[in-house]
Amino acid sequence: MNDSDYFADQLRVTAEQFAWAALQIPDARRFVAQEGRWCAARVIFHITNYERLTVAPSMRLWEGGPPVDDSPLDDEPLDWERKGARTTYDDLISAFRAGRADQIALASRLVGRWDETRDSPWTLKDAPPITLRWVVTKTLQHTFEHSDELLRIRLYTDMHDTWLKSSRSSRDP
Repeated sequence: MNDSDYFADQLRVTAEQFAWAALQIPDARRFVAQEGRWCAARVIFHITNYERLTVAPSMRLWEGGPPVDDSPLDDEPLDWERKGARTTYDDLISAFRAGRADQIALASRLVGRWDETRDSPWTLKDAPPITLRWVVTKTLQHTFEHSDELLRIRLYTDMHDTWLKSSRSSRDP
């Protein structure tokens, strides 16, 4: 398996895992944040926004695309309030899947470019440019991180709901 096939497959698999984790959250909890954390819908909005504004354009650098301006990410909290929080959960997941499908198609076209370097939003001052391999590996790590967050929300929900049921039943005569 060449690197393009491998990374396309990993992008596909991690997208399926992320979407599966998102769909484990009960309807009543999808837009409810735990103290100090984002709600599940906000997590999905974030990863979709990040991949649309930073990851896919960065991958396009290896096809000769323009420099990436990821400064719109600075507006993400406001974008969440204006549109993300008003978007259905299913539409948020669909937007994530569509963006990831774009990356999978890009990965499939980038045969032989995985160790070439480019300046990207992740390039640090006085550090060497990063590789396409790094960009996609970072994308996979970010997906794992937020899949974990969604599963933590699910597990908290289960624990919380079980605790509520047991505390209510212990108060019943």
